[in-house]
Amino acid sequence: MKNKHYPIVTHILVMINVFVHIFVIFYSIFIKQDFLYIQEIYLTFGLTPIDFWNGAVWQPFTTLFLHGFYGFSLHLIVNMFALWSLGRAIEMTIGSIPFFWLYFVSGLFGSLFVVIFQPNLSIPTIGASGAIMGLLSALAFFYPNSLLFVFFIPMKARTAAILFGLGSLVLSFFDKSSNISHLGHLGGMVGGFLYTIFALNLKIGKNQLRNTINSWDEELEMELLRKMEEIERIREEYEARKQKRTIFDSLFNDWEQDKENQSDQKTPPKEKRIYYDPQSGKFYIIE
Repeated sequence: MKNKHYPIVTHILVMINVFVHIFVIFYSIFIKQDFLYIQEIYLTFGLTPIDFWNGAVWQPFTTLFLHGFYGFSLHLIVNMFALWSLGRAIEMTIGSIPFFWLYFVSGLFGSLFVVIFQPNLSIPTIGASGAIMGLLSALAFFYPNSLLFVFFIPMKARTAAILFGLGSLVLSFFDKSSNISHLGHLGGMVGGFLYTIFALNLKIGKNQLRNTINSWDEELEMELLRKMEEIERIREEYEARKQKRTIFDSLFNDWEQDKENQSDQKTPPKEKRIYYDPQSGKFYIIE
């Protein structure tokens, strides 16, 4: 049985992020002929709270498509791998349009946490990490026992979401030098959590989407039952035709046998003659 929803939005988001990343490099090197011009792009389209409060209202959205170039674009690779892995599972569960809103609500909540709790920050924050953290938060509702590999360590989705949430909260107070937006991560998880509960009408401890998935299993079971009934009907029709054929063959054989018997009865008996042998003095019957 095919999936209910093809993850088209996930694929499009991955392609847009990769395209923007390549375009920023191309524009800086070949158009501006200055690789350091990338920093200007970050300042304009990344999320800089001071600039946002001074009118750069587009930044909470545009920052979701920018990624750093350190470590051979490791920032982009990690985020896109996470988006591909989590996004496909969630989008195929809830559908493309709800997934679209889940992604951007989570990302914008991440930006909201940055501009509210770090209003004087003059360094741009970039990346889709907040939106992806929102996907992790939603996955903890949809498939809480699904196995994830977090930094090559296997753990359940619910456990990973709790650890990332608590870790982001604690590190937002104590980690000031890693250039990681822990508040953005935390905000994304909160956004995904709220959207999952209210917009998708889910309740803690009662996963309605899992019931929906079970209903797909019921549909599959009904489809299999229909196929089995169809096979049984065909088998019965075959047996009925076979029975009719057997009766016909029996009648035909009986008719052939009667015909042969009648033919035998119509054959005149052969004449018999008696001869006398004078030498032996005996009589012989010859047909």
